[in-house]
Amino acid sequence: MHMATKVIEQMRHCKSCNRLTLQRKNSKQMSWLLHIFLAIITGGIWVIIWLLMLVWHTINKSATALTSSWVCSECGSKN
Repeated sequence: MHMATKVIEQMRHCKSCNRLTLQRKNSKQMSWLLHIFLAIITGGIWVIIWLLMLVWHTINKSATALTSSWVCSECGSKN
């Protein structure tokens, strides 16, 4: 299973523009509905794989959050 990439947008202070601008950041999300569906179809066996994916997702999301930076929509600089 893979995680879907999602773009998060927030109003944040840009150091280059020196004002509040819309900034974007990539994030990854697990498809929870798919895993629930697979758990029902497989009679609960998929829950074991789901738990492993949950642990991997938590570790990977933390690593992504540290390496992925916010990008200003006005000037394109990374904050």
